[in-house]
Amino acid sequence: MNLLLPILNAGLLLFLIWLVWQRLPYAHDKKLWLSYVVLKSFAACAFVWVYAHYYGTGDMLNYIRDATLYRTMGLSDFVAGIFSSGAPATIIDQLVYDFDPRAILMAKVVALAHFLPGNMWLTSLNFSLIGALVAFRFYMVIKRAFPVLAIPAIGALMLFPSLVFWTSGICKEAVSFPAMLLVLTPLMRLKIGGEKNSWRDWTLAAIGAVILWLLKYYVAAIVLPASLLYGLSTLVDWSPYRKLALGTVAYIILLLLVSQLHPNLYLHRTMEVMVDNYELTISQTQPEKSEHYEGLTPDLPSFIYHFPKAVFTGLFRPLLGQQWDWPSFMVVAQNSILLLFVLVVLIGVTLKKHWKSVPAGVWGLVGLIILLSGLIAITTPNFGTLDRYRVAYQPFVVILVIAGLQRLKTRS
Repeated sequence: MNLLLPILNAGLLLFLIWLVWQRLPYAHDKKLWLSYVVLKSFAACAFVWVYAHYYGTGDMLNYIRDATLYRTMGLSDFVAGIFSSGAPATIIDQLVYDFDPRAILMAKVVALAHFLPGNMWLTSLNFSLIGALVAFRFYMVIKRAFPVLAIPAIGALMLFPSLVFWTSGICKEAVSFPAMLLVLTPLMRLKIGGEKNSWRDWTLAAIGAVILWLLKYYVAAIVLPASLLYGLSTLVDWSPYRKLALGTVAYIILLLLVSQLHPNLYLHRTMEVMVDNYELTISQTQPEKSEHYEGLTPDLPSFIYHFPKAVFTGLFRPLLGQQWDWPSFMVVAQNSILLLFVLVVLIGVTLKKHWKSVPAGVWGLVGLIILLSGLIAITTPNFGTLDRYRVAYQPFVVILVIAGLQRLKTRS
């Protein structure tokens, strides 16, 4: 019986891989899917090895510990515990995550993924391959809606090291990023002539929005209003820049409304919470492993002063010379290469005077990236944690960079 459940889990994963493969219409898409599955499988194993055998500590091991406790409960108690509002009373004294609602929710998600396999390697594969399915589905929609973004989407969603790694393991990003893609997928499909979203697409989008809010409410508060406005903009026959101008005003209004949905988002509380998180992180992190915003205070002038540095940090740091072990060196190399290509695109567009041809939608996406990167970098100055948190926006930076390089090459 102990061996039967892991075999059943592995069989279900193989069936899922085959089901997607046989439904793809073109041979190159089939090859891309199988290649992506192999990469994500290796990434899932790498994630477990790094945290279980290299670091020997971290949230992953704590989640597995709690998931194992959930698994010891009877089936009826397990189901009741998963769908209860808090941690089960029968094991709450033994749980690591028994107080923070978001951590309790993530522990329950891990418990579901851990129920059949009972070991962290297969559990990590569950997260990785289900996330791969969501990302590949999003890629297929992007390829049809915006053919010019097909190659950039492959680079950003399937090859970019940080995204592949952090969405392949037992962590919140492996759930929250696919949840965000579930929201975006039907909205992207609105741009495809002759295709309509089914009720299942909108149901998955709604589920994704709820999951994103519950796990990453601060990301959801920025992304979901923008997603809603993008969807509405496809129904209005206005010029792109008129949509951008009016959409910006509507976005600010929506942000003010969304800020009332969580105590930490209240306008008089947001900056205080961010500064408190910043100071707590700094007090627990070695100086060379974090960004410092000297004199940061919870008021608007201070945030405006530090925001440009925070945006740069959120996008590119740590850079060469700031690594402390081999995993951090890989992050440093990735960030440095990304910065180099961003500079190439900016210089190329400037020299060729292409700024007027930049689509209005790109400016809207850039604005969201700047907002997310700056706010997250202030709240999370620790470089290691920041690399994980930037999964929320970094893939879209990569898409813009690769698309920019393609455009420069085409124009030349």
